[in-house]
Amino acid sequence: MNAIAVLGGGLAGSLTALALAQKGFVVTLYEQDAVLMNAASLHNEGKLHLGYVYAADPHQKTYKKMIQGCVHFFSVIEQLTGINHNMLTQSSPFYYAILPDSQLSVDAIQTHFSLVDDALSALPFNVQPSFACRPDEIKKGFNLGAVQAVFQTHEFSIDPLHLASVVYAAVMENPNILVNSASTLLRAEHVGGHFTLESHSLKGKTKDVYTHVINCLWQNRMAFDRQVGLIESRGFILRYKATIRFYLPKAKAESLGKIVSATYVTGPFGDVVNYQNGYLYLSWYPFSKLHESTSDDLSVFEDKLATLNTKAFVLQSIQVLSKYQPALSVLVNYVHQASVSGGYIFAWGQSDIDDPVSELHQRHDIGVHRLGNWLSVDTGKFTTAPFIAMQAAQRMEAIIKDSVDQSRSKKDEACE
Repeated sequence: MNAIAVLGGGLAGSLTALALAQKGFVVTLYEQDAVLMNAASLHNEGKLHLGYVYAADPHQKTYKKMIQGCVHFFSVIEQLTGINHNMLTQSSPFYYAILPDSQLSVDAIQTHFSLVDDALSALPFNVQPSFACRPDEIKKGFNLGAVQAVFQTHEFSIDPLHLASVVYAAVMENPNILVNSASTLLRAEHVGGHFTLESHSLKGKTKDVYTHVINCLWQNRMAFDRQVGLIESRGFILRYKATIRFYLPKAKAESLGKIVSATYVTGPFGDVVNYQNGYLYLSWYPFSKLHESTSDDLSVFEDKLATLNTKAFVLQSIQVLSKYQPALSVLVNYVHQASVSGGYIFAWGQSDIDDPVSELHQRHDIGVHRLGNWLSVDTGKFTTAPFIAMQAAQRMEAIIKDSVDQSRSKKDEACE
């Protein structure tokens, strides 16, 4: 019988496995893709959120959770992979552009930014506050007539491609982690205090039994939770979003110099990320969202990316975003350098972000849930994944230690 299984080889699952392995536990890591970190953890902007984008959270809790994730992000990555965080590719700082049809007023957003800045000022780090840009500053990166206001922050992104390669290498080099990749989980069953996992790979169908399981799956996490009796009554929404990455060779990368990293708020808008290494990320939500569902039936998402006219999608994205950032128009000359990928987004709530009261405007109710020796990990955002992964590993270590202590106590009582 095996000891611990971790389901899902994304950022949270890989880091959870690494944390346990460093403690001396032997872990089997299940991943349906042929390689780790190749799905939602890869196809996103990699933003280390400080919470500025969550101005519409009525509880004003999400920015605090994002800051908590950011505070621990690099320390966890360094501890588990051995890489110095300064070696990771970072984007230029983010500007926040408020569009004319923003769900919140400029004053409301500025008030929220002040709350975030106050929280950051209390940290033992030198984090500069946000500030409103003057018209002459706005003109350097944006179409002054197309935005209400622009704020500059010191928030930035980590290139998820670079981070994925670092985490992948650390997992594959750790002798305590058995990577079961290209393995699709079919069913989980809780019988007699143990968990039977049925999976399918090139070797055919197999069944393995574990005493402890950490569920770090993403789009189908709740489906497997239900199979072992961990029921969540809240509604959720599952979306599939296409994203664009440009890579310009070094000789042409200077074309990106005037393109700033930007997030458009507040509503169903988009992001531009300049990783400053020839890589650029674009997403315009109104048509990058290919599908949504309030069911975890993944069959309804099939072939959404495969049937997309990628060239038209890239050109359309450039056209819309260029209205706000004219410097992006140069990208029409490099459409052949663009790649289109996609990933699932899981969140609580049942209405999309165009609804001002949607739960998608909040991400504070996340973390680790438990049913016996089964833990379910809701990471919420890329930013909070490392911190929550460490929480999951620490909680599982405590569960195992408690079980061992109880077993020893029973043996001692039997001997008396």
